[in-house]
Amino acid sequence: WSVGANLNIIELEEYDYKPEDLLNLTKELAQKQEVELFTYNRKMTYCSNCKKSWIGILNKCPSCGTVSTLTFFDRFRST
Repeated sequence: WSVGANLNIIELEEYDYKPEDLLNLTKELAQKQEVELFTYNRKMTYCSNCKKSWIGILNKCPSCGTVSTLTFFDRFRST
């Protein structure tokens, strides 16, 4: 690794990627050598009331309708 390399963040957005899709994207990035370091980020919402999770940051649980039981996951989100 070179000194001063940057970590590139690849946002997965709200598309439901299959493992093969991510593997192919990873291979493509490694073969092109356009980026030295990269990580994937996926924003998720989890409801502790109904024990379900969804892709993206939601304001209300689509399953049970609660708001206070939601937990958000985003590697780079400020608290």
